[in-house]
Amino acid sequence: MSQSPTLLPGATIGIFGGGQLGRLTAMAARTMGYRIHVLDPDPGCPARFVVDQCVEAAWDDAREAARLARGCDVITLEIEQISLASMNAAGSFAPVRPSELMLGIIQDRIEQKNWLARNGFPVGPFRAVRSLDELREAITVLGGKCFCKSATGGYDGRGQGKVGFRNTSESPHSVPHSSQLHRDEWDRATNPDARHSEPQRSAGSESPYLPPSSHESVPHSSRASLRDEWDRTTTITEDELRGAWEALGQGPGIVEQAIELDREISILVARSPRGEVKVYPAAWNHHEDQILAWSVIPAPLPEALAKEARELASSIADTFSLEGILAVELFVTKDGRILVNELAPRPHNSYHASERACVTSQFEQLVRAVCNLPLGSPDVVQPCAIANLLGEVWLQPAEPQTTLPESPRTVPHSSRSDEWDRATTPTAVIPSEREARVEGPPHLPLSGHSSARHSEPQRSEGSESRYLPSSEVATAKPTPRAPHFDRALAVPGVRLHLYEKLRPRKGRKMGHLSAVGSTPEEAVELVLKAKSLL
Repeated sequence: MSQSPTLLPGATIGIFGGGQLGRLTAMAARTMGYRIHVLDPDPGCPARFVVDQCVEAAWDDAREAARLARGCDVITLEIEQISLASMNAAGSFAPVRPSELMLGIIQDRIEQKNWLARNGFPVGPFRAVRSLDELREAITVLGGKCFCKSATGGYDGRGQGKVGFRNTSESPHSVPHSSQLHRDEWDRATNPDARHSEPQRSAGSESPYLPPSSHESVPHSSRASLRDEWDRTTTITEDELRGAWEALGQGPGIVEQAIELDREISILVARSPRGEVKVYPAAWNHHEDQILAWSVIPAPLPEALAKEARELASSIADTFSLEGILAVELFVTKDGRILVNELAPRPHNSYHASERACVTSQFEQLVRAVCNLPLGSPDVVQPCAIANLLGEVWLQPAEPQTTLPESPRTVPHSSRSDEWDRATTPTAVIPSEREARVEGPPHLPLSGHSSARHSEPQRSEGSESRYLPSSEVATAKPTPRAPHFDRALAVPGVRLHLYEKLRPRKGRKMGHLSAVGSTPEEAVELVLKAKSLL
């Protein structure tokens, strides 16, 4: 057990990353009385508006990482892309939680999968590939239907491809696409007598999570059965194969056998330097186009299965000697097995609902963990669901309009376009002049930010919200629009959470809606109804 000191309010927390996760963590920390410094390559990152200092630097800039750490009492992260050199440099001046060793394993998918398998945690069949020929062989060995993921980087569907699904209507890795909650699916999830029986394991297993063999190499004798299971008639074209290789960035990656899933869940674990551990109830996650669409806490699972998932996640955290929080993404197969998909040593999209569902949100829990405070209770107060708001919500065609509105919102197209371009390029950070207009406590010393070379685009009095990123001048093609947040907020139990990202684009997470209900089912139905009204 660590003898690390407790960092009380008034201390300074440094965060590698200033995206929405860093922003929400900073907001929780400020509520508790901590000061926050962040490092991010984007001078206009979402956390920029709510922190004490923002260092503009690349993830691999070890010198700037060290400078960040010099002014902090502890360092944590909200993104895995920070380089190990930067982690090491920061560690010379302040404790870094989670550790450089843990991040080095997790940020490389090949190493992460091998680590899980070596330590006896259940993973599906996979192969590491480093060339087109190895990719071709892996797909053949694994039975044709596979998901391909780059070894480093990539998330929310980026750096990923799939092969073997041309003649199938849906992917085994996802719940059928729907904007409605299917009653039969919900009944199956909440019925203790359904297929979720305890997975059968061979007697004398060394570990309850021990896989049948090394998943890095599938025995030759298993290849025929794999092909039988995933349709011998599947034909992978050369174009499809090369498309998968390009999705990997023509570099190292992981090829995973497609698995018939019942659902996807995640478990969040918090562990402090003093060794205290708290495990959150499972979240049930629904993806569309490989991006989280909605999630609900608690997941409707039989207790035996939920307990197994919590114990598995806790065991992974203990094996790492985690200091901080860890999200464990899990597959629940149709035959009742639990397999580890991926690990994230940071706040996780699926636990945004913890802000309203649990006694302690994931963001407050991260602050408690890295500061070595007593951990908060993860118990559920009320079911809560979230629905992500992607850039597409803003990019949908605006409602037809025959005349231009006589409103202060209407500004000349050229000036709005110039403002839009300036606000979303690397040379457009928000300087200290913005202090008076930033939402939040007026005392934030935003002028302390490290990038001072940028100028603020001037807005006319009464100009539109930063969430309406284009003028309302009629054009021949669809332009970004203001979603109907007023309609969504009329739904009982719904709240809006926006991240202050200036420019919407396809697949970009701009914010989320949350909704509470008397049951998980009701919470999901309410949040999806609100989203449909945008």
